[in-house]
Amino acid sequence: MTDGARQRRWAHLVRWSGYLGTLLVALLLTSEPWRSADVAPASAVPVASFSAHRAWRHLERLAAEIGNRLTGSPGQARAADYLEQELRGLGIEVVRQRGSGADVVAGMTYVYRDIDNVLARLPGRGEGTLLLSVHYDSASEGAGAADNALNVAAALEVARALRAGPPLGATILFNFNGGEELGLLGAAAFARHPWFSQVSGFLNLDASGGQGRQLLLRTTARTGGLLEAYVSAAPHPHGTVVAQEIFSLLPFDTDFRVYDEAGLPGLDLAPYEDTYAYHTALDRVERVALRTVQDVGDNVLATLRAAGAAGAADAADAADVRAAGGRGVYFDVLGLTMVRWSSRLALGLGLAVVAATALLLVLPCGEGRGRGAAALIGGATVVLSALLALLASLGAGMLLVALGESMSWFARPWLAVGCYATFALGGVVAAQALVRLVARRFTPAALSDVATRGLLVVWAALALWAALAEVGSSYVPLVWWLASALALLGARAGHPAMRWGLTLGGNLVAAVLWLQVARLVISSLVPVTGMLGAEAPSELLIAALCGGAALPVVLALTPLLQDLPSLRWPGLAVVASALAAVAALWLAFPYSAARPKRTYVAVAPRADGTAQASVVAVDAGPTVPGGAQLVATLPAARQPTIELGPPGPEGLRVVRVYAPGAYQAELRFDGALGSWRTADGVRTAAEFIWVGTSAPLELQVARRGAGRLQLHVHARYQGAQAPVTSVTSRLPAWSVVAVESTGDATAEL
Repeated sequence: MTDGARQRRWAHLVRWSGYLGTLLVALLLTSEPWRSADVAPASAVPVASFSAHRAWRHLERLAAEIGNRLTGSPGQARAADYLEQELRGLGIEVVRQRGSGADVVAGMTYVYRDIDNVLARLPGRGEGTLLLSVHYDSASEGAGAADNALNVAAALEVARALRAGPPLGATILFNFNGGEELGLLGAAAFARHPWFSQVSGFLNLDASGGQGRQLLLRTTARTGGLLEAYVSAAPHPHGTVVAQEIFSLLPFDTDFRVYDEAGLPGLDLAPYEDTYAYHTALDRVERVALRTVQDVGDNVLATLRAAGAAGAADAADAADVRAAGGRGVYFDVLGLTMVRWSSRLALGLGLAVVAATALLLVLPCGEGRGRGAAALIGGATVVLSALLALLASLGAGMLLVALGESMSWFARPWLAVGCYATFALGGVVAAQALVRLVARRFTPAALSDVATRGLLVVWAALALWAALAEVGSSYVPLVWWLASALALLGARAGHPAMRWGLTLGGNLVAAVLWLQVARLVISSLVPVTGMLGAEAPSELLIAALCGGAALPVVLALTPLLQDLPSLRWPGLAVVASALAAVAALWLAFPYSAARPKRTYVAVAPRADGTAQASVVAVDAGPTVPGGAQLVATLPAARQPTIELGPPGPEGLRVVRVYAPGAYQAELRFDGALGSWRTADGVRTAAEFIWVGTSAPLELQVARRGAGRLQLHVHARYQGAQAPVTSVTSRLPAWSVVAVESTGDATAEL
């Protein structure tokens, strides 16, 4: 080997080591090693500040002592009494609202009775009213420590701290609402209360996990000064508009929707780590982190004080003028600060990026070839690489499904990242090998320059498109464009140190900001696959998610790949790594006791008057041993009943439905339905949900014509009338079980 060849080999080794080192540094930084889990004792916290230790007693009372707080249950009533007592003890004005009505929420009609809200009010010195909304009910499956006793406890401590401090300019309303888990009904009921008309902005607190940082999950289109208050005042800012755009695609919701549809500006805030316990019996106090409670309280208290300092109305007007009418772009930087700019500025940056790209492309191209042609060719190769990367990731997902190993990564998300990122890299290597085969006349150095220019063009085009479409995620292609621009400038620098300093510096900034997003999305969405249903294509969804998360990182490798004299060894290394990743997933088991498979024991009536309990699968992973064969015969299940009154004038008929003990009932009309009405007004929906079943539901039903009309009632009950241990005792330790009974009734009208 000649001295020149040896020097080139060392140069390639240094460049690859530098890039991989940059990724490792980015991973280390995004893990936030400076973030401490320590929380000051209550005695060391000033009386007007938030203390997680003071809030913790509320959390223990709600989730450990009272336990399950399903709407309509004794636990829910005890929790409402406790909240009222604590708020009155602070000397705050308290009103107990019993809400009944009929509303359309998220496209579904709900008829609800006796939804119990605990409302409180701290008067301000001036105009404007800010709402802090938090639901205190729990899902049927567990005690709801994270969802949502954590936030209830934090809100009670926030109320105490506000009461202890000087009055704000704005009035602060608290809505501790019930019925959220059964259809966002507490918020819908509050929208009928006289206090609701005073609200000028809101913060909604919810949770899918009890650990990690609180996430700014989403904002309304106009934020009314609240986003600006959060950005400027929250001591632990965490959020990205990317999360909002992804969450809008998922089948989950919070009370935020009710307030947003009512036209109020506001923010949705939620801790999200450890979603494995969400809506299960594992959502207990011991899975909640004290540090998370402190972060929640600090952020909420600081945001309310900042937004309410001069009166919410004044803050709203000023902020919306500066933001040019929308949420724009926002993201945090390693939890240390939050960056925000308006949609108008995002468009200006997109146009500036395109202009800067045109200027950068004027720089001499490798070997004197045409600059415009090099940019177009490079852009085409980058697009080809992206397509092959995603196809390779999806292909790996299909392979694992064919091998019967779906969701092997469930308890260990890093396995999915390692596998599908490797396949994405393989797609990029394959695409670049194809480019090299076609463009044999180009030297490796020329192809590397072409790849850099291609990245520059593609990221500039994406940044401009996203800005024009008012997609908040426009900052993502913007930071990767910056990395490519610095790499191109570095390639023209005379000194090697400057060249690689600019290249690695730009990639470090882009990688840090992007890996924050990737960590957030993967850690929050992988556990969600345990709730999507047995028929959901979970493997392909995660393959696309992880492949997409790896895409900007592996695309940044294209100039380095083309700078190599041969792609043989990178190709072989990727193939070996991909085989190892598939083998690891093939050998891995999806579940653990801490991150279990969700299983439901469904108790349903049978024709002979008894009931049958059996296991229902709720994800696409391996079934429990025996599966549907785990059955038991029980005493007769609870059943709803339908009572028909005599036909009345104009085709009206009074119908009474009884479902005592049910936490929810689904009603469906089949046939010639004209309309139905309760005391809340006339409705025409053929299907609706009834919540609050302690008293019968009376309907006046109008037929349409002389055709057949039936009413079907499907009632849901928490637990079973008889023990189902003959089924649950045979379930493995890596599953978490919930028991639900159903009953049905049908009547011909």
